[in-house]
Amino acid sequence: MNRFRLSPPLSTLPLSILLLSFLFAAAGRAEPPRGESIETDDLPNWVEAPPWLDDSPHRWPVQSTPASTPELSRQALEAQTRAAAETYLETLLDDPAASLAIELTDGWIAARIDPDRRYEGEIRVGTERLYVAAAELRFDDDDQQWIRDRWRSHRVAHRLGGLAIAVGSGVGLLWLGTVGLSIVVGRRERRLG
Repeated sequence: MNRFRLSPPLSTLPLSILLLSFLFAAAGRAEPPRGESIETDDLPNWVEAPPWLDDSPHRWPVQSTPASTPELSRQALEAQTRAAAETYLETLLDDPAASLAIELTDGWIAARIDPDRRYEGEIRVGTERLYVAAAELRFDDDDQQWIRDRWRSHRVAHRLGGLAIAVGSGVGLLWLGTVGLSIVVGRRERRLG
């Protein structure tokens, strides 16, 4: 059984403890009562590991916020998994707009969850029992290439759109200039003629 004690500074605490602090804050308490420990029975080490982006496959552990039921923890994990996949896009492509440009379907995200890295368990805070779920997203070389290809396509389309606007504006100005010039020439011919 793992035991954690809450103690400042919060930035040095594992993610699960920070999430619990958030829950207590949402419930009207700033933090769990002093001296109360957070206990987990079997939380795997990979759950709180940082994302691994050095070698392929890239790995991104995701953990739900603690919830009052297992179903709510699974729903929270689904939302956290989407957020993690979008953050991965932004990190991989080094652009915060990447998650807006590349649409990830629920099915695509679900296919990136490592079936051997799923966890559901409970934690206890004093006498309260809460549930957590975790999974690890894995992005192999093909996934990384697919993401980069989609990003390149988006960038090309964006540039072509800008070029089309510039060309359209140029053609419009040319047309206006031609119309204006024909009016001036017509008036000149009437005065001379």
